[in-house]
Amino acid sequence: MSTQLQTPEAQFSKFLASVSETRMPLLSPSRFSKRLQWPIQLIAERAHVHRNTVTRTPGAPAIQAYLRNVLRVIRAALELTSGDVNHALIWFQNSPIAEFGFRTADELVTAGETEAVVKYLESIASGPTG
Repeated sequence: MSTQLQTPEAQFSKFLASVSETRMPLLSPSRFSKRLQWPIQLIAERAHVHRNTVTRTPGAPAIQAYLRNVLRVIRAALELTSGDVNHALIWFQNSPIAEFGFRTADELVTAGETEAVVKYLESIASGPTG
């Protein structure tokens, strides 16, 4: 089935399955790095952990929290990208947001501003009010 024909929920579920560990309820840093085409070192830097932590202790709270925050923003971005995960990933990594000093969602999540990005995306998705 074409990604264009799937609902945002179905697309997100498929993406989530692709970045999850198969035998335990964890997000997989290695699968995540492959899916986003990031080196493992980059995940360590963005999660603010030592590079060895990602491979030796992938379930570390800081790593899992970072990956969950990325997922939250990607899920929120799906509403703005016609439900296309690939477009949401491109937006997440590359689109500067004027309201946040032209930083990308990726930079904002790394800086601990996930909640602000999610609220921003929700406000855009809900459209103008008033």
